Amino acid sequence: TIIEFRKKGYIIDFHRIDIAIDDFDGIIKRDELREKFLKGHFISKLRTRTNEEDFEFGRKIENKGFSITLGGRFSRQLCIYDKAAERDVKGFDVDKNFWMRYEVRFFHENANWVAIQIFTALKNNNLAFIASRLLGGIIEFKENNNMSRKNLDKVKIWNKWEKFLGTCE
Repeated sequence: TIIEFRKKGYIIDFHRIDIAIDDFDGIIKRDELREKFLKGHFISKLRTRTNEEDFEFGRKIENKGFSITLGGRFSRQLCIYDKAAERDVKGFDVDKNFWMRYEVRFFHENANWVAIQIFTALKNNNLAFIASRLLGGIIEFKENNNMSRKNLDKVKIWNKWEKFLGTCE
């Protein structure tokens, strides 16, 4: 319906669209994620920094759970967090032993672009594939390496990351 309205000239803007992909199977453990972030074994255009030594990868890494946010609320943002721990803290029953959420948030013109991708994916019955590609386009975890940050593009993508992206339903 929205695509048809847009074809007729109606202006429909999306201010924010979130895509959440959950890992219930523990394909990637919290400690593995923590290590990837702390060692800088990932590529993402979302991070901001002043210099390499002071690079702060996220808002918080806690013992009870895990939460890290890259990017800002003006364009695109990635938040990876322990959804089971979040729900437990809020007093909800949690029937999962493991629940990590990878949430990509698109704002303003990026949200409009993602809306078209989602509508097209729904029409073509390949939403899971498109969602995994959108997440994979935001961050790419790399195999353990001794490369400098500027040469990470030459390092192989982490096999667990590829496996996780391939399991999206």
